[in-house]
Amino acid sequence: MDYIIHRFETVSSTNEVAITMAGQGAPEGTAIIAAEQTSGRGRHGRKWSSLRGGLYLSVILRPNRPPDEIYQLSFAGSLAVVDAIRKVTKLPAMIKWPNDILVSGKKVSGLLVEMRLPSVAIMGIGLNVNNTEFPAEIASLATSLALESGEQFDIRSFETSLLSALSDRYLQYLDEGFGSILAEWKRYDLITGKRVRVSIPTGFVEGVAVGIEPCGTLAVHSLDGKTHIINAGDVEFVRFE
Repeated sequence: MDYIIHRFETVSSTNEVAITMAGQGAPEGTAIIAAEQTSGRGRHGRKWSSLRGGLYLSVILRPNRPPDEIYQLSFAGSLAVVDAIRKVTKLPAMIKWPNDILVSGKKVSGLLVEMRLPSVAIMGIGLNVNNTEFPAEIASLATSLALESGEQFDIRSFETSLLSALSDRYLQYLDEGFGSILAEWKRYDLITGKRVRVSIPTGFVEGVAVGIEPCGTLAVHSLDGKTHIINAGDVEFVRFE
């Protein structure tokens, strides 16, 4: 995939800029990259801390897939982030379903895939590269590549590696299908076999994560003996007592 890159010092949200550009006809591969976001967003509208030192980008994709399959792009995207982190830093990045990237049990990156225009998907990625401080409410949950490795990284160089990995995984998805992506994604699956609590719209499910289904849903065997198939939710780990 060829990229057309637009760089900004500060934006409200790279996804919002990308959506505007897509609506104006910007082609697939248009990438919005910012040094800082003032209103960065994660899943469920949560604020993503986007201070200088991180890598914040959104890419316009036109995958010619039905809307109910667009979520599959988050698996390709999270796999690309893991590829780049492991290649550049050698850190053992893993994925917490559906698309949080963790190092040493703390979140270093997240993705947001949106489809607010027909036939257009916007993939937003936030990655803590050289960040050393985080807001108090997430300080115990977040980390950065610099904190984990003890090194500072050239963000532009890391950006190149990430965009290359994203192109590779996106083309793999288009050419070989979701099954090919999911098979490799599972190599970095952090939650299968772990006891988890998953927040869902009707409450929560607690039990053991028994695997990721072929369509990408999460299967959890709950304490009452039932197996729940979860399409979307927030996962937290629970210690056995």
